[in-house]
Amino acid sequence: MKFWKTFKSSIYDPVFYSELRQHNFLFSLKYFYTLVLFLALGATLVFGFIFVPLASVFVNSIGPAVVDYYPDDLVLNIEGGQASINKPEPYFFKVPDKLPKEIKEKGIENILVVDTKSDYSADKFAEYKTISLLTKDSIIYKGDKDAITIEPLKKFPDFTLEKKDIISWAGKASSVTKYLPIVLVGTIFFISLVVLSSHLGYLLIAALLIFFLAKIRKVNLSYWESYRIGMHAITLPLIISALPVLFTFLPHIPFAFTAILLVIVWINLMSKTSPESITPTAN
Repeated sequence: MKFWKTFKSSIYDPVFYSELRQHNFLFSLKYFYTLVLFLALGATLVFGFIFVPLASVFVNSIGPAVVDYYPDDLVLNIEGGQASINKPEPYFFKVPDKLPKEIKEKGIENILVVDTKSDYSADKFAEYKTISLLTKDSIIYKGDKDAITIEPLKKFPDFTLEKKDIISWAGKASSVTKYLPIVLVGTIFFISLVVLSSHLGYLLIAALLIFFLAKIRKVNLSYWESYRIGMHAITLPLIISALPVLFTFLPHIPFAFTAILLVIVWINLMSKTSPESITPTAN
């Protein structure tokens, strides 16, 4: 297969690099995206194998957990920007035992406190040790870096929340889990494709380094010729850089990607056979 021949030559083949001008830019672009496609498929297989079963278990278990958590006789109502509840207040939604211990270590004891009888105050919020607080006309919650955000209930549509609503939503959620693997695998593949393709932008800078490296090797290259060489020399760095991502126990070495790229360029540039000596063809 032509791709695999080009693949091997892109790792080491000084003659291939010296004759690169025989091919047009599309040749290198097609090679790069074929390589990216294979790597994206590999990443999708690995991450899909890990995360699809975990996501399925999570989605299938979260619904029943929420149903069990919500009290049978509790009715929470939002109407005309005003909140009400059919229980004595303040009413506390405690942090479930199964949630990460880091939450409790921060002194958080409640997910939500409903208190429509009192006006909001920072002291009251801190006293409740909660992530969020529902007052008569607002929902107050902690955001990034524990910043407090206040949202007026007028921004929300009217609704009534009862146990039967939770059961209905949980049932709908479980019915769509059959599509979860397709959605998750498609998302992983798309993200992998975008991340790998972004290296074309990286090569805009790396081409300058290749250009100056060629000068040291006494090979005359233009900037865009250096860029095209980079599209092939990036083969091994892309593969090696994927290993710490796929196998998290491997160390990440700063600037290793660029170092490997430049080593590949250095050993493949032939000072005695300049690309300028090759007559370009329309391949």
